[in-house]
Amino acid sequence: MQSDKPVAVRFSPEEKDELVELCQREDRTQGSMVRIIYLIGLMHYKAARGLK
Repeated sequence: MQSDKPVAVRFSPEEKDELVELCQREDRTQGSMVRIIYLIGLMHYKAARGLK
């Protein structure tokens, strides 16, 4: 996926460590993992609020 406008996300040191661990387990980049987690979270967020 290409984007000309990246979005910066700040993590606490503990959150960043967990992200790095997940990336290593799944052999993904940090950007790829954050996108996957965002999409899953977005799906749950919308479902909880009755959004499409």
